[in-house]
Amino acid sequence: MITAANKTRQLPLEERRDSAEIQSSWWEFENFLKDMGKRPEGFEFYRKEKELPWSANNCKWISTAERRRKPISTSHLIEYEGEIRTVAYWCSKLSVPSYTVYGRLERGWTPTEALTTDFIRHKRRTPSSRWDFLEVLD
Repeated sequence: MITAANKTRQLPLEERRDSAEIQSSWWEFENFLKDMGKRPEGFEFYRKEKELPWSANNCKWISTAERRRKPISTSHLIEYEGEIRTVAYWCSKLSVPSYTVYGRLERGWTPTEALTTDFIRHKRRTPSSRWDFLEVLD
């Protein structure tokens, strides 16, 4: 959090995407710890509103799985069956590979096509299957 804030301050004003400040008391780690507590295992620190400061009212601990479902930017949001959610959410819900869906969307597919068109699942050849033809020669 502090590293991100310091890097942001070094950018020219017009290049700052995240100009929010850190709650002044949090510059002392003990104050941060008092407000937020220790990080629970498997959780990440998350700021709810990017335009607001890093503060106890705007931050919380969330699970890694929940963090993956949070939109990084609006370009990751798609509408499917009348609901607007992240690509990661839909891929998780429909059990489809996200790398395939992202690739399809980049190539201009509609969200419905990208999420519902059949996926080719490639089988990996085991090392022994490469030599199956030798059995025929014996």
